[in-house]
Amino acid sequence: MKRLLLPFLALFVVFGFKAASIRTIAGTIVDKTDGKSIPSASIRAMPSNTKMAPDNSGRFKLVINKNDKTLEVSSLGYQTQTITLTRRKNLEIKLEPNPIDPKHTIIVGEK
Repeated sequence: MKRLLLPFLALFVVFGFKAASIRTIAGTIVDKTDGKSIPSASIRAMPSNTKMAPDNSGRFKLVINKNDKTLEVSSLGYQTQTITLTRRKNLEIKLEPNPIDPKHTIIVGEK
């Protein structure tokens, strides 16, 4: 019995410290005006630069380093949002639409 106890304790200690260095953040990304999901968004944890995209319903689950302090969420047509991470594990991120500037619009056509 003692021969088995020591290896199990060693494994517990090694994996216990490894689990303490990561955390999981989950949530949804929606449009602030109408509440619809934004599956085309991009999520990036900083400073580790861990990236991912949400599923088709705007939900995400991101495993990040404990040293990460912020999330940067962006999507074409929306203002980029930087979120300071707290102890919360479930977030609802509401992106604000970015008005289209006619000076920066390129129209492409074919004949």
